[in-house]
Amino acid sequence: MIRVRALEAFLVKIPIIRLVVMTVALATLGMPSAASGQSGAPEKTLKVVVFGGHPDDPESGAGGLVALLTRQGHEVILAYGTAFRGDRRFFDRPEGEVRREEATAACKVLGATPKFFPYAHEKLIADEPTSKAVSTWLDEVKPDIVVTHWPLDTHPNHHVVSSLVWQSYQRKGGWNLYFFEVMTDQQTIAFRPQLYLDIGPVREAKKRALDEHKSQEPASIWEAHDRMQRRRGAECGVEFAEAYSLVEAKEGCPLLPVKFLARTGVERAAGAGRPSSARAGTMIENQSRRIEVQGGRVHYLIEGDEKGRPVVLLHGARFQAETWKEIGTMKALARAGYKVIAVDLPGYGKSSPSRGDARTWLRGLLDVLELEKPVVVSPSMSGRFSLPLVTEEPQRVSGFVAVAPVGIPGYKDELHRITAPVLAIWGENDEIVPRDQADLLVGSVKRGRKVIIAGAGHAVHMTAPAVLHEELLKFLRELP
Repeated sequence: MIRVRALEAFLVKIPIIRLVVMTVALATLGMPSAASGQSGAPEKTLKVVVFGGHPDDPESGAGGLVALLTRQGHEVILAYGTAFRGDRRFFDRPEGEVRREEATAACKVLGATPKFFPYAHEKLIADEPTSKAVSTWLDEVKPDIVVTHWPLDTHPNHHVVSSLVWQSYQRKGGWNLYFFEVMTDQQTIAFRPQLYLDIGPVREAKKRALDEHKSQEPASIWEAHDRMQRRRGAECGVEFAEAYSLVEAKEGCPLLPVKFLARTGVERAAGAGRPSSARAGTMIENQSRRIEVQGGRVHYLIEGDEKGRPVVLLHGARFQAETWKEIGTMKALARAGYKVIAVDLPGYGKSSPSRGDARTWLRGLLDVLELEKPVVVSPSMSGRFSLPLVTEEPQRVSGFVAVAPVGIPGYKDELHRITAPVLAIWGENDEIVPRDQADLLVGSVKRGRKVIIAGAGHAVHMTAPAVLHEELLKFLRELP
């Protein structure tokens, strides 16, 4: 705590960074009163403000919460920091007019009231006049609770709104402050939820509200957030959930009157990596090991259930085995019951160059490690090692996860030999391995599925690790 206070003092003039420091510190210390939530009939009707950057942000990030609150009889206001950019138009009408109309319809679906601020996208900044306007409005509304964007966000309007709310909270806020997430790992980043809300009973209402935002391609927004809802649900033991973080439980201020769930994803996922009839083996903590393959020393990391289905993680030219540990892939798979092996390819990381051939190197590795039918995860450059194995000895693997590997066209006539299920993951903006190569791969095998990660580039595991983990775990659970 001393270190946190020292850093906080240093950053006191940078509100948004100071906010993150305090939030993480409080989350680390733990807040039992917040984690347990408030369930049952409320003693009084509460007023809750859900403050988003744009129309569709409160609905996509907290639509389930809003629906639950209004069904209980609480008053909810959805505030929007901006509803238009310059003179942009939709459906041959001014954008602001269209988006306010859509947001009003969405609020009607959820039983909430809209509040629109007059700022254009490009004019919304966290300066003193704007901060004063937001604080004055909040003072007039007198909310019991405010819910807004997590402050670390790649979208400047989200970031600014969070900062404006935070400044008001610091100055006068006699209310509790929560954060929600939107488009996590693409917009919201480094989110650390403490609280999970089962939105199964109101999921369809949330979708109907988002559908009102016709100018914003609501189907794509829903697809992204429904993946998030399933991911958060898996973390707390339900099918669909929203996730939140509470800054602090202020004395005398109400908490959200809903039943929050604790994170239980580890327990729920346990056993997923092995047959249900199998007994769990010894859990291996992340260890560094070395072996010899084709005359070269090979370094690898291993973690997980020693009896779990083996998953071999290869890497691209700019990365190494340690990368999978750093972005949490090894931990995510190990917690789900898999035996995870991240390998430094020959001449990379801590592995020496090999005296053999890339075409046969991977099968040599499997032989030395005595791995029977692993799942191979192969990004980028590692296609030189994986594609020969899965096309020439397809029986050696139980699954192939192709993360934009190089070399697919060179195996065009051999891809049909792959017998294991294939998951092809590409970034929407991959400029190194064209997306049509994903189509070529998936179209050549009997059991193939393609996933395109919106906004991601070639190294999708670096730009969107959480989405990769979600898709990878889904694929692994579906394997026979």
